[in-house]
Amino acid sequence: MDRYTHRYSITADLMDMHYRMTPGAVLLWFQDSFARYMTILHVAAFDLVKQGLMWVVTELRSEFRPVDVFWTDEVDVCIWIREITPLRIYSDFIIRKAATQEEIVRGSGCWSLLDTATHSLAHTDAAASAITVLPEAALPEAPRKSRFPAPGAPMGSVRHHVNLLDLDFNGHVGNRSYLSIAMLTATDGFLSGHRLRSMQIKWLRETPPGETLSCGLYAVEGAEGFYQHILTQSDGTEAARILSQWEPIDRLPDIARDLQREQA
Repeated sequence: MDRYTHRYSITADLMDMHYRMTPGAVLLWFQDSFARYMTILHVAAFDLVKQGLMWVVTELRSEFRPVDVFWTDEVDVCIWIREITPLRIYSDFIIRKAATQEEIVRGSGCWSLLDTATHSLAHTDAAASAITVLPEAALPEAPRKSRFPAPGAPMGSVRHHVNLLDLDFNGHVGNRSYLSIAMLTATDGFLSGHRLRSMQIKWLRETPPGETLSCGLYAVEGAEGFYQHILTQSDGTEAARILSQWEPIDRLPDIARDLQREQA
């Protein structure tokens, strides 16, 4: 198997007020489809844990298309591996509407294997032999490594005490929780007046329960519509960084009208 496609249903919590997929939905399905693909290849988390290894995602890049999604719509998430190095596995993905095959999101991510005892990166040999690599299918806009500009002027910040609802099955802050914390820095009216065009995330450190995360919001100098979030732990250690691009919109959706359009 060289590519893997799984069909998901849009639920109300996975679309925003503009009828666009939320960034959390993209991250959810990217991780889930990768896990399902690795399960078929017998190198999923529950296979590798016997060898003292676990999968971790370290980077994600995504580009959003201006495509509406509605509750009960179905989407196809197609994922494949474009490159494997001694310590990293790079995957690309495309999300399309199942009914029309309109492209909603495309992107790429980076995965590594972690030694569960030492929490250091492990060699990819444990999984590489089972995976088909498609270098010729690499998305042209998918670099090997994400680059973040130096933060510009500070625009706001929040502090968040990690609680049980933030944790994933590994017992530390889940990847989507960093996104939720970052969005708390948005000023009144920003999310209702803008929609997301692109996003890249780099996860740098695990954050345990009981920790306090500080999230700063920064302008990106010379790049209109771009903003950067930097999340740090209480000792100043950087845990995650998010770079996002937004565009203004003219109006909020008219729910009644748009539902009539969808049903027509």
